[in-house]
Amino acid sequence: MKSPEVFLLFIPGPPQGKARPTVGRFKTKAGREVATLRTPTKTVNYEARISMAWEVAYPNQPPIEGPVSLDVWALFPLPDSRAGKIRTNIRAIEKLTKGGEHAGSESVKGRIRSMQLASAKTSRPDWDNVGKAVCDALNGIAWGDDAQVVDGRVRKKYIEAPEIPGLRIVIRPVA
Repeated sequence: MKSPEVFLLFIPGPPQGKARPTVGRFKTKAGREVATLRTPTKTVNYEARISMAWEVAYPNQPPIEGPVSLDVWALFPLPDSRAGKIRTNIRAIEKLTKGGEHAGSESVKGRIRSMQLASAKTSRPDWDNVGKAVCDALNGIAWGDDAQVVDGRVRKKYIEAPEIPGLRIVIRPVA
């Protein structure tokens, strides 16, 4: 079976980042204090959902060998508090980019950029924690080790219905 050149995954539901481990302490029978690190259950379950999505989409696919490129889109539902402003910006951007004689002008490009920034998802989870959750979840199944990811990008954005919140993951072996 020939391996695909591009691997695509979608994990529905609000995207999550990898949470910091919790530290626990206990005393041994000998009286020595020992510290333990535990990954929060919510993170373990989310990473399991990502792993399961890979297993369902690519059963019997051996881990990719060599360098890998990873693109992740974290798609979030519009929050009620900012939905009106963000919707207005999204529609204005669409209108400005549909063409017309001034579509490529610098002033239009500047307006589009400022509207995109005003509509950006700048709250938690942090983009790097989203990427870490994906990398750790696919470790050993999509690739041997996440050190193989040599090029990666995580984008966070708001979406509107009928789009579904979740993670869109694109994995490409680097030739």
